[in-house]
Amino acid sequence: MATAKKDATELQSPEDLVEVYIPVKNKDDPNYIVSINDKRWVMPRGGTYKLPRYVAEEIARSERADAHRYREQMEMLDKAKNAQ
Repeated sequence: MATAKKDATELQSPEDLVEVYIPVKNKDDPNYIVSINDKRWVMPRGGTYKLPRYVAEEIARSERADAHRYREQMEMLDKAKNAQ
């Protein structure tokens, strides 16, 4: 009986730790907070942390959403300026 090979992502546990850098964005927001299923991580900005893979994935998803929102805001501002 043949067994299928699993790729590297399937072999990794969500509990595996990965390093994540949390950049400083502004002085008014000194901490980065992530909450997933009643678990909470509070990290001072400007540091590198070892976090479970699922936390790192949520941070990456959140950063992509922020970037998308920023691009849309800039497009709306450009349209408003051009309409005048």
